[in-house]
Amino acid sequence: MKKLAITGLALLCAIAGVFAQEENEGQKKSSKVPSTGNVSLAIRFNPIAAHKANEIVETDPGMFLGNTIMNVEDKSTNPNQMFFLSQDPMVSLQAKYHLSRRMAVRLNVGFSGGNINYREYVKDDAALANDPLSEQVVTDKINCKYTGGAASVGMEFNTDKALRFVGGFNIVYAWGGGKMSYEYGNRLTELNRVPTTMDKVTTINEFVPNSQMSYARPVEQYNIGVNHGVGISGDMGVEWYFIDHVSIGARVSILPVMWAFQPQTYSVYEGYNEITGAVQEYISLVSEGSNYFLYGTNNISVSFSIGYTF
Repeated sequence: MKKLAITGLALLCAIAGVFAQEENEGQKKSSKVPSTGNVSLAIRFNPIAAHKANEIVETDPGMFLGNTIMNVEDKSTNPNQMFFLSQDPMVSLQAKYHLSRRMAVRLNVGFSGGNINYREYVKDDAALANDPLSEQVVTDKINCKYTGGAASVGMEFNTDKALRFVGGFNIVYAWGGGKMSYEYGNRLTELNRVPTTMDKVTTINEFVPNSQMSYARPVEQYNIGVNHGVGISGDMGVEWYFIDHVSIGARVSILPVMWAFQPQTYSVYEGYNEITGAVQEYISLVSEGSNYFLYGTNNISVSFSIGYTF
């Protein structure tokens, strides 16, 4: 009887140990996934946006707007007007606040931009007028600014497991565009109506001679403008909390509806007005402003993410 009691006690201890281990494992498993009040931060990468940003941008409506304004000599990448099809940014930061174990609100932001100051020496016209053999130079400058990105806010739902299905929707705001401005070392005057200018400016100068000015050079080009767009997107995919607080994920998103607007676009030139006898600016208006409405299933993205939950 004593042996039987000891054996039974040992069996109960073993069973209790198994249940305790299973309970601990269950708690450990459940601790991997976010609960109410947790905040998650993640970095997302969109390879489709990376691919499209490197494509040649055309002037057709719906083409994606990349950072192609950098190539100032190529008019195929610096057209008078440019529409764009908004996508998730190439790299973005996502923040989520978990309302419950199965639902969260989220904010996603990504952007890119640049401020390029290009400088080049040209011959000094004033020095050459005094000395035809002069080698003095002055500096021409082109300032190129561009920006682009997107921000979205929405809801996300999941299956409350370590390896989970996730899906949601967003309201998206996107923007993109830029402008160029010019500074010249040789002044445009009544005596020097066609001053020496760097070749890059000569290549992209689209001024058309008129009855007042036979020559003018650009001072500012707001050809691309800054596009603004608002749309609605949805996504679905998988997310895996493979260790406590840390997750990786992959999802497919689509932006089926978008409204976009482009402001007034123009170019400002300076030239010698032969009627007034003075140097003055001339504004060439490209567009009063454009807008468009896009719909369909061709605006699709695939993103990958790694995140941490606090």
